[in-house]
Amino acid sequence: MNSSEKIINEHFENRAGLNSDNAGRDLLDAVADALAGLNEGRLRVAEKTDGNWVVNQWIKKAVLLSFALNRNRVMAGGFTSYYDKVNMRFSGLTADEFARSGVRVVPPAVARYGSYIAPNVVLMPSYVNIGAYVDTGTMV
Repeated sequence: MNSSEKIINEHFENRAGLNSDNAGRDLLDAVADALAGLNEGRLRVAEKTDGNWVVNQWIKKAVLLSFALNRNRVMAGGFTSYYDKVNMRFSGLTADEFARSGVRVVPPAVARYGSYIAPNVVLMPSYVNIGAYVDTGTMV
C-alpha cells in the first residue's frame, strides 16, 4: 500500500465533514496525486485482471473525496459556462500541447480532469467523466 492509498483510506469514512478548509495538506496532496495518475493513465479506477474487472477501491475513494474537497465554481466553456467542482481536462492547452497529445477534440466534446484520453483518440460531441480510461484508436 502506497502512502496516498493509506491516507485516502484513512480519511474516507469521515468524508461527510471534510472540505478544502479543514482537510490537511497530506489528504489534499494524496487526492491530487491520485487524480493526476488517472489523468495521465498511470492509475485506473477499474481494470481487467485475469479476465475479470476489478475496482481499485482507493482510487474510487479518491475521486469521491475530491467532490467533498472542491467547491463548485464558474468555469468558462467557450460558448457557455459551467458550474462544477472538476476542471476540464483540456482547459488552457495550447495548439502545440494539443498536437503533442495526439487527441482530436470536436466541439462540443467535454472531458473532465482525471479522465485518461490516449493518443489517437477522437472525441466527437460527447462527455467523458472523471475516472474514464479512453484507449488509443477510440472514437467517442
